[in-house]
Amino acid sequence: MSLLLRKPVFWSYALCTAFSTGAFYIFLAGSPLIATAIFGIDTAELGIFVGSITAGFITGSWLAGRLAGRHRPMTIMLLGKILACLGLAAGLLIIAMGYLTPVLYFGCTIFVGLGNGMTMPNSNAGAMSVYPRLGGALPA
Repeated sequence: MSLLLRKPVFWSYALCTAFSTGAFYIFLAGSPLIATAIFGIDTAELGIFVGSITAGFITGSWLAGRLAGRHRPMTIMLLGKILACLGLAAGLLIIAMGYLTPVLYFGCTIFVGLGNGMTMPNSNAGAMSVYPRLGGALPA
């Protein structure tokens, strides 16, 4: 295990996975508060809006599978992170201009899901590939 933790490439994959997962869970934890306090959305509508990030993740995973044979995993991961950041930045810019609607707020999170869907399969596989013989092994 310590052999793996000394490899910077492992840390890059592991941190990419952690930050991608963290963004998703921050959204899940905070969206009910925003939905009820800011937009007055009930729980049924909230369920539909929360599905936006999941729809993005499904689409991103499909896209990652389509791109996997033609592009390096690191390229797909980087593209996913760029899409996630650009989608959120565009949303922040529009909100800063004075437009704030539930569709805009939750629509921007589709890009987080899309980026995570492209990133997660590649970052998980990358972390496992640093030392393939340790994959699935219990620590000694």
